[in-house]
Amino acid sequence: MNVRKTWDYLQAFIDEARNQELKVHASINTFVGGYLCPYNLGSDGMLFRDDSKKEWASVANLEDGLTNTMDLLNALYRLRSKIS
Repeated sequence: MNVRKTWDYLQAFIDEARNQELKVHASINTFVGGYLCPYNLGSDGMLFRDDSKKEWASVANLEDGLTNTMDLLNALYRLRSKIS
């Protein structure tokens, strides 16, 4: 493996996977500034403590449209009311 100053970690994994006849399933983890916990356990993090940070949050592509992570709790309540 040739390591350069501009070494690409993902490409290195892809290249080695090809050598081993494996597949690489790549993904990314966005900035985590808050956490909405399932099962009614609440939320935590800077995004949920500071309303001015709402624009920093990820956006989920839900059936009824794009929904800011900060608004997911309300979306879950709407979904539950449709199911009930």
